[in-house]
Amino acid sequence: MIHPKVTVVIPTFNRWPYVCEAIDSVLRQTYEHTECFIVDDFSTDFSYENIVNKYKAKVKIVKNHENKEKSFSRNRGVKECDADLVCFLDSDDLLTENSIEVRVKLFIEDLKFDGVSFGYRRDNSQKAIFNDKNFEKLSLEQYIKENSYLHINNIMLSRSNMLQYGMFNTKLTNREDVELFVRLLCSLEFRYCKQETSIVRKLTNTSAQTNFSKIIEQKFLFSEAIENDDKISIKLDDSFIKKIKRDEFLDLMRAYYRSGQNREFRKYFWQAKKKRGLKLRFKDYRRYFFSYLK
Repeated sequence: MIHPKVTVVIPTFNRWPYVCEAIDSVLRQTYEHTECFIVDDFSTDFSYENIVNKYKAKVKIVKNHENKEKSFSRNRGVKECDADLVCFLDSDDLLTENSIEVRVKLFIEDLKFDGVSFGYRRDNSQKAIFNDKNFEKLSLEQYIKENSYLHINNIMLSRSNMLQYGMFNTKLTNREDVELFVRLLCSLEFRYCKQETSIVRKLTNTSAQTNFSKIIEQKFLFSEAIENDDKISIKLDDSFIKKIKRDEFLDLMRAYYRSGQNREFRKYFWQAKKKRGLKLRFKDYRRYFFSYLK
C-alpha cells in the first residue's frame, strides 16, 4: 500500500448542523486519499437531506431505514466502503488536520505492520488525554488497567482486519467501543503514532456516559460479552475480569441515580457495599442520603 485509501466512517443521528463540523474536519485532511462516509441513523431533523444538499459528491452518505444505533451504523460504513484502511469519527467531534496522515504513516513506513495505529485526543477544555511520547505499543493488559489510552476517533486499521477481527457488537449500546478494543487487542498489534488525532467535544447531553437509559437497558451485557469470548477469557486473568464486572456494576448503580430511579439505586448501592464489597466514593454515600429526600 503505497498510498492506501482511507475511509472515515461517521455515524450520525439528529446532529444537524454540528455534524457539518465533523465532516469538514475530514475534508480538510492533509492526507489526499481520504474519503468521508456518513451513515445517517434515521435522523428526524432532515440531516440526511441537508448533508446531501450541502456536500453533494464530496462525501458518501447512506441512511438506515430505522434507528439502529451507532454499532450497526459503523458496521454498515465498514461493509459498504471500498477502503484499504478505515477509521471512525463521532458526529460531535473533530479530526485534527493531519489525523489521517500521521496514522497512515505507521503502515507506510513498515509494510509488514498489519495492526492498529492510534493517536491521542484532546477534550473540550483543551486537555490532552494520554500523550506519552515515550509510549510505542499498547497491550491488552495495559488497556484493561487504564482505558484512557484509546478512543474510537483515534484508531485506524485495515478494512479486512475490521471485518475479520472487529465489527461492533450490535447488542451493546454502551461501551461497545471498549468491547471492540479488547477483541482487537487479542489479535492485533497496537502502535502509537505519538500525535494528537482528534478533539472530543461535549456539545449535547446524549453521549454514552450521560445516556443513562442505555446503560440501564444494557445491564450486564458488556461483561457477559467479554467473559463469554474464549479468545479474551484465555488472555485475561480473573483480576481483570473482576475489574470489568466491578466497573460495570458501579456504572449501572450510578445510572439509576442519575435517571431518578432512587429505589433501584439504593438496592444496587447495598449490593455493592454488602454483597460485593466494592469501594464506593464519598459522592455515592451522599447520593444515597439524597435519594431519600427525592
